[in-house]
Amino acid sequence: MIHLFDIAKSYPTSEGVHAVIKPTRLSLPSHRRIGVLGQNGAGKSTLLKLMKREIVPVEGEVKRHGHLRIGQYNQHSEEILDLEKDPLTFFQEMYSEGVVT
Repeated sequence: MIHLFDIAKSYPTSEGVHAVIKPTRLSLPSHRRIGVLGQNGAGKSTLLKLMKREIVPVEGEVKRHGHLRIGQYNQHSEEILDLEKDPLTFFQEMYSEGVVT
């Protein structure tokens, strides 16, 4: 389970500050699969980064269950894939110590 309590995230721009995610509450139950859909720039990647604790919100709090696992298909996969390796070798090297979330 994951709970997002009044989270907000913004980024500085040349015109000031762009609020990507305005204060939001969200709870997702365990053992569910969800999809995140929206227009470009709507904050989908930012929301996932907040959920994975890759970035921190400017407001609010993210609480995650200790056994939560988040999988994500990266829209820019070609930037992280080593096309010289077969898929099995690539993933064995990338996750040599297992998957940690």
